[in-house]
Amino acid sequence: MIELLKSHWHGLKCEPPNFYGTDTKELFEHNCKIQSADWVWRNKKVHYTINSQGYRCEEFDNIDWSNSVLMFGCSYVFAPGVDDSDTMASKLSKLINRPVINLGQGATDDLFQFCNSNLLYAQGIRPYAVIYLWPGVHRLSEFKGDGSVSNWGSWNCQHSEMAKYWITNETQVTEFLEFISLSVRNLWDCPIMEYYPYLHWCEEKQTRQLNQFNGSVTYIPHTTWPNIKHWGHVMDAARDYGLRGNYHPGPETLTTWTEKLFFDYQLLVNSKSVA
Repeated sequence: MIELLKSHWHGLKCEPPNFYGTDTKELFEHNCKIQSADWVWRNKKVHYTINSQGYRCEEFDNIDWSNSVLMFGCSYVFAPGVDDSDTMASKLSKLINRPVINLGQGATDDLFQFCNSNLLYAQGIRPYAVIYLWPGVHRLSEFKGDGSVSNWGSWNCQHSEMAKYWITNETQVTEFLEFISLSVRNLWDCPIMEYYPYLHWCEEKQTRQLNQFNGSVTYIPHTTWPNIKHWGHVMDAARDYGLRGNYHPGPETLTTWTEKLFFDYQLLVNSKSVA
């Protein structure tokens, strides 16, 4: 049986197939009271396919891994607040006519993706291609010893001195992720695509790193990570519109991001075929 780490989301009070993670029934009912009458999510259904380990895909033992593209990431990949059909994994799968496995887990960090990659490799998984949307190192996974983790981030790191130090320590941001990227590239013998969702182009032709803990911005030369591409902006909101105005990417954003993935995927796979 294929086993991966479990995010703390899997232990929260969730009600699939209609709600999951940050997209709770209570939040939806609250939004129905305060949002305008034409709120797009008021009568729009959202369905979650959640396997026994809390991942938004079918049971791991039923997956044809060697013919599949694996997509690692946090909630941007999991896609709370949108229907199964609106996730990037689902949309990309239709475009390339190949299974794309949604391995996104909410609130997780880069280390979580790295560990899951090693777990899959150790269990004999050799995929067709791999995509990483690195969540960023302003988060930290605390391993619980039973295959589950606690997720530390801007939402709770003040309760842990270690987590607070890690998450607010800007100087280690680029180097840590660079080593994680190098490690997975040494691991997989297949096409690999890497992105960092918290990077955006600035007028100064630099890359902007937003510290989710205190809102500060650090400018990093865009050549720092030759294998990791910058990512786009969030253009619309998913159903989980939070009390503080926070939300996850909606269908329009995920469609635009998938188009970028599809373009890069074609270039990468075609270049590998020629080689």
